[in-house]
Amino acid sequence: MIEIRRGDRVRIHPFTEEAEVFDISEVGDQVTLGVIFVPSQKAQRFVFRRDELEQKVERIPLLWEDFLKEPPLSREAFVLFVDALRIRLAHAFDPHYSVSVTQVDFLPHQIDAVYKHILPQARVRFLLADDPGLGKTIMAGLVLKELKARGAVHRTLLVVPAHLQDQWKREMEERFREEFVPLNRELLRETISPQFFEHNPQIIVSMDFARKQEIRDLLAEMSWDFL
Repeated sequence: MIEIRRGDRVRIHPFTEEAEVFDISEVGDQVTLGVIFVPSQKAQRFVFRRDELEQKVERIPLLWEDFLKEPPLSREAFVLFVDALRIRLAHAFDPHYSVSVTQVDFLPHQIDAVYKHILPQARVRFLLADDPGLGKTIMAGLVLKELKARGAVHRTLLVVPAHLQDQWKREMEERFREEFVPLNRELLRETISPQFFEHNPQIIVSMDFARKQEIRDLLAEMSWDFL
């Protein structure tokens, strides 16, 4: 049987997206695989029989594993490997990593607040309060982007005023390339369960809607990394 561990990258046929394994368990003849699709950050669980796991799941080798092959890879492949590793670890040595990967021209007070006062704290718990138009949404998005790059955040809940919900969703997509699923009445007409949040780890909801008892109970069932 194919050997898969937590943290491995896989490709599950017929999907073409790469996925990262966050959970794997075996019961009898069945293997349950929990994965997060890398581009979309959508989580999903699959159940396979042991005999079909090798046919439907392809493990993607780690970058360094290619250098254990014989004969050794070419110089060009080595240069590509080093560049890929540099980009992958950019957040570890670039203190302003998210500034370079977002579609925003930041103002000095925003950089100062995020990188000198918020992110250096061991536990990031802050209230951003400022006059209208001074970029509170941008600062919150920058903090989120940095914490995600550092692996500290996966599940995010944005609770915003109803009249600003569309604006927050649009700005997160356009400026930070972060997609949020609106939690609203239309979704409630469908079957909403904790599994919904596994598939959609980034949720935005209006303050008025979140006040409803059934919504509060639903959101309280989940553990949020960033609120």
